[in-house]
Amino acid sequence: NAMQGWKSVWGSIFLFSVSWTSAVDPGIVPEGARDNHIRVMLGSCNKADREPRFWDLVLHRRPSAWVWMGDNVYADKKRSKLNFPSGLFNALKSPYGMESAFFEPANMSEMQKMYESVKAHPTYKLLSQSTQIFGTWDDHDYGLNDGDRRFVDKHTSQRLLLDFLDEPADSPQRKQEGVYWSHLVCAGGRSVRVVLLDVRSGKTPYPSWPLRFQSWEAGAEFLSEEQWGWLERTLRESEADAHLVVSGLQILPEFRWQGENWGRFPRSRQRLLDTLLASNASYTTHAHTASHHHSLVCVCVCV
Repeated sequence: NAMQGWKSVWGSIFLFSVSWTSAVDPGIVPEGARDNHIRVMLGSCNKADREPRFWDLVLHRRPSAWVWMGDNVYADKKRSKLNFPSGLFNALKSPYGMESAFFEPANMSEMQKMYESVKAHPTYKLLSQSTQIFGTWDDHDYGLNDGDRRFVDKHTSQRLLLDFLDEPADSPQRKQEGVYWSHLVCAGGRSVRVVLLDVRSGKTPYPSWPLRFQSWEAGAEFLSEEQWGWLERTLRESEADAHLVVSGLQILPEFRWQGENWGRFPRSRQRLLDTLLASNASYTTHAHTASHHHSLVCVCVCV
């Protein structure tokens, strides 16, 4: 079991690779050996307006699955200093709260064009033809910086994300509130369950925004109660050999002042860790987006 993480030198996406193999050196997969090797590659923080030179690297490593971890596109826009005063005034009466003072909510038509530009890339097309592709969102592809359950266009952004992922029209994912789901990746008689969390559509608003204080109040959650129930059932009933839990926010750091992380709601973070431990799911690994664009790999050994 090996995990590799690195920051893309092109600065437009963050890549992670998680491998499950019996080989001595899991770094290189011999030609023709992928049937006995599970490699899940993950990426986040994709700047769709930049030249994507990383897809050749991803395709060359021949992953069993590619996972979008969030901020798959940046659809909201940071306000300029000139229009910040009007943004602050509008935020006072906005359904989104003060979060919209610094960022303009995403235009759904522009978001759709961004997704289409990613899918149109020739190498990404090749990847989608040979590899399973899954994904969840974070705030900038949800539609608003630090966005939460109040975002009124969340159903539209959910539809656009599922269209981007080529989710069938009759998929159960299109009938639920949020983009949480799990997928099974199999090879050589072994399996890995990829568990995608949605930390936006059911998230409680930050009571102290824009000050980044921790909120210890009961009911301050990143996940809806429906998603909590689904997560518990999914892990409890899974028979996979290994599990990869994907979150758009950092899980293991207890608290970081800079950026968002599960430590902002300590009770919710503890509930997540307790849920993972109580499930007894085999070989659970966490992956999350690189908040504020700093590569970070954390290890937590549970005894």
